[in-house]
Amino acid sequence: VIRALTEKMPEICVHLAEGTNRELLRMAEQGEVDAVIARFGGNRADIKVTPLYEEEVVLAVRTSLLEKATGMSSDEAAKAVAKHGLRLLEGCPFVMGTVDDISGRIAYSELRNAGISPKVVATSESIVTLLAMAAEGLGAVFTPVNAPELSRAAERGIALVPLSSKAKYTISLGIPPRTEPWYATSVFKEVLLDSLKGDGRGKSANSDK
Repeated sequence: VIRALTEKMPEICVHLAEGTNRELLRMAEQGEVDAVIARFGGNRADIKVTPLYEEEVVLAVRTSLLEKATGMSSDEAAKAVAKHGLRLLEGCPFVMGTVDDISGRIAYSELRNAGISPKVVATSESIVTLLAMAAEGLGAVFTPVNAPELSRAAERGIALVPLSSKAKYTISLGIPPRTEPWYATSVFKEVLLDSLKGDGRGKSANSDK
């Protein structure tokens, strides 16, 4: 998206502000950024919101740890957990994100609904760090399924376990109001939507709302 944007507007300099979902929403509400890609819930002042794609949080766990926690083969365990729920992983250690982010909130909600008080080995705000620890077998981690680091999960010995329907949500583009329209945000929105269509993730939903 940034490559396409700079090709169309070579004079522009892009500053990426990364943070938890809550931090991104705050920056949008306070007009500290020109555009935000995040999960928006309910009305957000005058922010113009465009749905982009559906995201899903899954449980990523090293196959050897999954087998140890359940006493089954990794394939059998993944199917059993998907069918009967996370309660089968009550004895499994976890590496957890923060409740300020989407994955963390979903993680604690899923564990609470399963009646599990998790044994947390480590916490981090970085999904890259959490996935690295999960790959080492330190604990299971709740992660967005579209995280680029998961693209070679099977090769790293990681099994992906689906969660409940509540672990799915919509990621949107939010553009805070400006005193005057800025052409660059329109171009950014255009190349972003084109990019999502190209990789098959474009969401067929209402446009601005």
